[in-house]
Amino acid sequence: MNWKIEKINDKEDFDELEKFYKEKFKNLFHYRLTSNYLFWKLKKNTQFNGIMLVAKNKDQIIGSLSLTLKKGFLGNENKLIAEIGDSYVDFNAQKKMSFISKEKNFKKDFVTRSIFGNLANHLLDIAEKNSIGLIYGVPNNKSYQGYTKNLNFKKLSLLNTYSFT
Repeated sequence: MNWKIEKINDKEDFDELEKFYKEKFKNLFHYRLTSNYLFWKLKKNTQFNGIMLVAKNKDQIIGSLSLTLKKGFLGNENKLIAEIGDSYVDFNAQKKMSFISKEKNFKKDFVTRSIFGNLANHLLDIAEKNSIGLIYGVPNNKSYQGYTKNLNFKKLSLLNTYSFT
């Protein structure tokens, strides 16, 4: 499987992402996955914005992950923080990719063989380059283990964090 990761910026790209969500995640689709909402949240909002990455195979979206940038206080310091989310992966594409990886004896670590892992790794690199002080998420039961076990995110019960967005 020959696939790539792209950053999307245009409304048309978000329209394509909405089609992916509607086709692959009919039962989970809601207004926060619409192209209008995501485009506003990540590109047009005056208080915060962000980055949406998509994984594509043969020009078809097979996964997504976003990073919403915000300003906030970590303790007494004004810092850039970010919420990671909107993680959706076409499980059929992931199964094919995992099968091909095993057949060809590719590296077997999570980031290399996982669509979600690749997307997250790209976003974490972007976050590091932008000196983001804290990345947090609110994963569902399906993605929680991907964040905590495979990407070393930590479960925190209480933070001294205050948003001013």
